[in-house]
Amino acid sequence: MKKSWAFRKDQEAVSPVIATILLVAITVVLAAVLYVLALSFVIPPPTTGVITFVQHTTETNYTLTVVSIQGTTAFLSECFVMIIDANGNTSISTTLDDLNGTWVNNARFVDVDQDGRITVPDYFQLRKGAEYYDVDTKLILSNLAGTSTYSTMTII
Repeated sequence: MKKSWAFRKDQEAVSPVIATILLVAITVVLAAVLYVLALSFVIPPPTTGVITFVQHTTETNYTLTVVSIQGTTAFLSECFVMIIDANGNTSISTTLDDLNGTWVNNARFVDVDQDGRITVPDYFQLRKGAEYYDVDTKLILSNLAGTSTYSTMTII
């Protein structure tokens, strides 16, 4: 019986050009993988801040007081606030600077220590009632770029 798969000494498995291209491609891929790994050690991932509020309710107002801030230094000029009423209508869409100490559409923000940042015990006040704000009103606090939401609070 004759072997049809026998190797001949005058044949090459892969041409030298293709072998060189494969070696260069493998080297480039390994370099890219190592670059991405090294970059992840050098550049820290972006942090998302969290601002926590506690709600106090009186006969006339809802007060949302800052009780903790984690992972951010939130300057009033760089914070964007939206207040959406229970019907889904946006009543306020502005920076905290515009709300600081001033009633706008029956809502205000008070920077207690007047440092230009959100800190404990700063607070929001929303006037309470059917003609103002009621249960299920949402307050959304984010950065100006809209890339990071610090807090979403629903009046209960």
